[in-house]
Amino acid sequence: MDAIGNPQIYSREYSRLVARAWDRLIAAYPIGPTAVRDLVLDSWRRCQAFGVNPGLRAAEIPGVTLDGHDHRQLRMAVQATLPPIAAYLSETRSVLVASDAAGILLAVEGDRVLTERLASNHAVPGAAWHEHQIGTNAVGTALALCRPVQIHGQEHFCEAGKPWSCTAVPIQDPADSSILGVIDVTGPASAALTHAGAFVMAMADRIHALLTQYELIARARLFELYADHKPHSGEVVLLDRRGRVVKATPSAQIEGVSLQPGRQLPGINADSLMSGLFPNLPNAMRRECLTPLIDMGECIGAILRLPSPPAPKPAPAALAPSLRAIFDTSPSLGGLLALAQRFAASRTPLLLQGETGTGKDLLAAAIHRAGPDADTPFVAVNCAALPRELIASELFGYVEGAFTGARRGGAPGRFEQAHTGTLFLDEIGDMPLDLQPYLLRAVEERQIARLGDTVVRPVDVRVIAATSKTLAQEVAEGRFRADLFYRLNCAVLSLPPLRERLADLPWLVPTLLRQIAPEVAVDRTTNDTILARLHAHDWPGNVRELRSMLTRMVTLSPDGRLDPALLVPEGPGTAPQGRLRSQEKTMILTAMMVAHGSARQAAQALGISRATLYRRLAAYRHDDQDSASAPLGHRRG
Repeated sequence: MDAIGNPQIYSREYSRLVARAWDRLIAAYPIGPTAVRDLVLDSWRRCQAFGVNPGLRAAEIPGVTLDGHDHRQLRMAVQATLPPIAAYLSETRSVLVASDAAGILLAVEGDRVLTERLASNHAVPGAAWHEHQIGTNAVGTALALCRPVQIHGQEHFCEAGKPWSCTAVPIQDPADSSILGVIDVTGPASAALTHAGAFVMAMADRIHALLTQYELIARARLFELYADHKPHSGEVVLLDRRGRVVKATPSAQIEGVSLQPGRQLPGINADSLMSGLFPNLPNAMRRECLTPLIDMGECIGAILRLPSPPAPKPAPAALAPSLRAIFDTSPSLGGLLALAQRFAASRTPLLLQGETGTGKDLLAAAIHRAGPDADTPFVAVNCAALPRELIASELFGYVEGAFTGARRGGAPGRFEQAHTGTLFLDEIGDMPLDLQPYLLRAVEERQIARLGDTVVRPVDVRVIAATSKTLAQEVAEGRFRADLFYRLNCAVLSLPPLRERLADLPWLVPTLLRQIAPEVAVDRTTNDTILARLHAHDWPGNVRELRSMLTRMVTLSPDGRLDPALLVPEGPGTAPQGRLRSQEKTMILTAMMVAHGSARQAAQALGISRATLYRRLAAYRHDDQDSASAPLGHRRG
């Protein structure tokens, strides 16, 4: 029953059944089983849901302008098809109707008497004939269903359409197959247009062919103007009149935006290109970088100029492999790494400064491996993680019987373990004040005495200290000895926070992702989206926080396909403290579940120490005993 041109649609019996069903529908009586076509019944119900008045005898004329590019192109194609079919329209007493994608009529051409009759129902250019405005009709219902539709006589929902029989076919845009509008043939319901379906199909094909021809001509002209206006240097993107990508130079990129041909650029469309107003451009694009391409007074596209992507800074000459590995992920640190290379050649004490999570431990290890004694021990001690009463024995060792629980035969300290090599003292600012003189003596005199022993042992150790505190301020406030500060301060490297070197993200993120999940491949679109989201964060936890967030994304992304939506949702500095704490808790508990309760594996995945992990879990248990009880049954390993 739904096929176009079915003879039963034109029978009087079918018209009576349709009229009876329509009356019952309007009167809110059950229709029950009926011969009315399903597409018609479904359309009627949509019209009721829209609140369309079934008594309407004329369409609304909203007064919209009809001089847009797509309107003109479609009208031109319709006008070009009229001469060969004028005789047919006159002989069959029918009218050709064209509308845009919103159901606004663009043309009503054909039999003069019928066009005048149709005008009484406001079937004129500029009138609104979408289904939600004037009820079930071939133009509006074809747009609603995106398919060819025939609506005959009583099948119309409103009184305005019931005298007519209409057959409509959607017209597709040859550029992207979107619906541009509808072509329709309308005649009196009393005169069966049995061949209307085939005729309208042929007309739609002819109009589509003309639109394709117009599109090819416009595309050729667009490339001509592009050749004339293309900048001699830099990266550019060529856009068509709708703001869609036609082509882009090989190195062109916009963070978070795909530049594949056919993709719509955000904030750019036909209206904005014509008006020159771009209120919704992303931050990566600026109005002054857009050059409209004008042909005969009409904008047919634009050139978007982009800054060239920052090229990696050349590596400082003779950079050791361990330092070069850091440069490859953080090119902005080139100058600092060149200094580190020079410091690596000496055994002068070195102080590394920087916020927590900036990678001071990695830099210390890289400096050791870059020096002449790379094959000697590298011993790391976190001064903040050791209980106060154990720091002295940990650093200097002890003899048997030095204190209760001392190991039989005693034990060497970290200074002795690092003999001929490097001792890395992380978070030196947390060293207890009363132990600092002993550390100073060991650094100055290169000798130590174990706890409980009078024997002085020589140690040849290069000390690298690191701190997230401002030691000069600690000295001024009496929490750090000035003499130890000045001894350590003779060579200083300050690591900048991640928020001050966001340009490193395009190199840093892929490296971290390869370490976290080497089996996951990241396409360009996903990579651009990830970078755009990461740029919007202020990174209080620096690279450690970045690694944790990427680990969380990998862990929670379904089927191995990375979901950038799992990254930072807040903009710079907007995340409340409670929400950050909640996100941290989610990441830690998720890591514990993925590691099946292993604190060691979870801490490795999160890039934190087990001591930090235990402190966080204890804090969560204190905050909410019930919610943290499951992961607290972890095994130590």
